[in-house]
Amino acid sequence: MLQIQNRNQNWLPSIFDEFFFGDKLQSNFAAVPMTNIIENDKQFQIQVQASGFAKEEASISLSGDRIEISLLHKEENNKDNTPSKDSNGERYIRHEFISRNYKQSYVIPEDVDREKITASLENGILNVTLPKLELKQEENLVRQISIC
Repeated sequence: MLQIQNRNQNWLPSIFDEFFFGDKLQSNFAAVPMTNIIENDKQFQIQVQASGFAKEEASISLSGDRIEISLLHKEENNKDNTPSKDSNGERYIRHEFISRNYKQSYVIPEDVDREKITASLENGILNVTLPKLELKQEENLVRQISIC
C-alpha cells in the first residue's frame, strides 16, 4: 500500500489573512490539490489535481523507498498586493486565482518496479503510474515429492 510520507503544510491560511489581505482569502482552502491513489493487480496510480500547472512546473523524484511529487508555480508573486500591470499593460481589478506550491512524498511498496515508473500531465491531472514487479508464476509443474 502506498503511504503518504510528508505533505507540505503551508497551504493553510492564517486567521489574520482576511484582515490584512481582504477577499484574497476566499479561494485559499481550495489551493491544496486533491489526490487519488488507485491500486490494481498490475500497478499503483497516483492522480494529483494539477489545474493551472504546466509540465515544466511539475517535478517527480525518486529516492530510495520514497517518491516526491512537487508542483511549483514559476510566476512572480505580487508581494504588496497592489494592482500591477503585466507585460500587456493589463492590470488586475480583482485577483482571486491563488497559486500555491505543492509538495508531497509517498513511501513506495517493495513490489514497485522503480525502473518503469511513468508520469503524464493531461487535462489538469498529473498521473504517476507505478507498475508492480512481475511475479514469475510457476507453470503447472507436476513433480513427485519423496517422503523421508
